[in-house]
Parts: sequence; structure tokens; C-alpha cells
Amino acid sequence: AHSELVIMSTVRGRCCEMLAGRLGGEDAAGEGFLAGMCSLLDAILERPMQDILKDLPLAPETEAALMGEDNQTRRLIDCVVAYENGQWDTCVQLAKLAGADPAQLPTAYTQALKWSRELRLELPAAAAR
Repeated sequence: AHSELVIMSTVRGRCCEMLAGRLGGEDAAGEGFLAGMCSLLDAILERPMQDILKDLPLAPETEAALMGEDNQTRRLIDCVVAYENGQWDTCVQLAKLAGADPAQLPTAYTQALKWSRELRLELPAAAAR
């Protein structure tokens, strides 16, 4: 089950990165990626999110979002999660609240899936070198 969660977190990270990058440039993209990637860490590590965050050098907004506080980053994460779950109305609402264009989601998510798949294919090859 862990490998599935890791795959989901890479897809989430990449999708949040693309959406955040369109909103706020490179720095926002980086934080979006981290927020999406870290959004499943509690499930992956089977530890409370609060404990995990103590060890991570994240921006205050990213940390707050991962703790469930309502901010732009949290809305992006929740938007991608709603998309994953096929909750289209919620997804569109959250995208708008985060300042993202809901029409960009299908492309961002598809590209994130493709990127995650390529990453998984490259890793065994890199490990064999």
C-alpha cells in the first residue's frame, strides 16, 4: 500500500506544482510541489503530520496547509484531492478559491500522471548504474 501512496504523492506534488507555478511563478511552484508531495506523509510514515513537520524546513504557509489550515496552498491540495476522487463541483470551487483556472486541471493532472510514470521507469535504471 505504501508504494501506491508514494505514487499518489508524486502525482499530487507535480499537479500542485504546475497549478501553483501558474499562480505565483517558480517559488510558488516549488512550495506547491512540496505541499502536494508531503500531503500523504502522515499515511506513508504512519505518524501524525504534526510530528513529521517538526523535521521539515517548509515555508509557514505550506506547513499551515499541511496541518489543515485554510489558505491558498491548502485549497490547491484539496482541489487536487477532489479531482482524484472525481468530486468535480468541489474541485472547481476550490480551484477558483485558490485562484487557479479549473480548466487547467485535466491537463495538469494528466501531465502529473505521465511525469510520475516516467519517474518510476527511470528510478530502477538509475539504481542499476
